[in-house]
Amino acid sequence: MSIKQKSWKETTTKEKITGVAVMVLVVLFASKVITGFGKQKQEPQVGTQQTQTEGVRKQSPIEQETGKYLDYSYTILRKEGEPISVISFQPFLARDDTILIGAMREIIKQIYGENRLKKMTPTVVNKDGTNLLMFEGIEKNYYFLIVKEDTGEVHSFSLWDK
Repeated sequence: MSIKQKSWKETTTKEKITGVAVMVLVVLFASKVITGFGKQKQEPQVGTQQTQTEGVRKQSPIEQETGKYLDYSYTILRKEGEPISVISFQPFLARDDTILIGAMREIIKQIYGENRLKKMTPTVVNKDGTNLLMFEGIEKNYYFLIVKEDTGEVHSFSLWDK
């Protein structure tokens, strides 16, 4: 039995967005593993080596939620037990800070619940040479990594709390 893969031109926009969002989620998860989100990395001790058979991990399913903000449909992808969510938009968010900030606040409300923010506007913070947008929260802060097109439109962003 042979499975025919679609070419890029044959895939729908929704399939493309979902594929990009999954790739972003994988990259962010890998970067979390590498950097430990600010935790001090421990160097392996001399003489130790991890084999592929050690520590077999159970794969957690990716949860998917959908919603709508203004005229923009969005999809939230999360891996169970992980603090990172990837959110993609269809159509892409316009190049407008008011729309972007409103969408970010809507996503925080959907994932974490109402009334979680101390300030309604984000501040720019630099984390390891990358600019992030941060909303100051009541119990924790919410960080966004924005992914834009060359036109300035936002097709997705990643969100995590700390």
